[in-house]
Amino acid sequence: MKNYINLQDILKDWGDNCFFLKMDIEGNEYNILDDIIQHQKNMIGMVIEFHSCDLMSEKIKLFIEKFNLDLVHIHVNNYGPVTKDHFPTVIELTFSAKKYNLKREENENNFPVESFDQPNNKNDQDAPIFFI
Repeated sequence: MKNYINLQDILKDWGDNCFFLKMDIEGNEYNILDDIIQHQKNMIGMVIEFHSCDLMSEKIKLFIEKFNLDLVHIHVNNYGPVTKDHFPTVIELTFSAKKYNLKREENENNFPVESFDQPNNKNDQDAPIFFI
């Protein structure tokens, strides 16, 4: 019995309609990144949770480089551990079509955003993100 559906099956009747994709599939996101790139033409936005980021950072980076949408927000899921090198293992990325985005100022790259983000685990603080 088939207990899954792929992105192509979901979008086959969608035609040229625009869509927003929200995905949290607990580590299986890496299996469909190529499908997302293949079907990104009509995508106006996406939120995706990545797991094992410390091990898969290069794959995430390559995906972002191939993806036509802008990365507009980053949030560390504080249910996932942070490595001793301060690298989060679970992150949530938000992408938006370029036509909806304004150029950010340099000082707007601090995450979490205090007035916007909330910890996934309410009993723990959000981990900051450091850009080197």
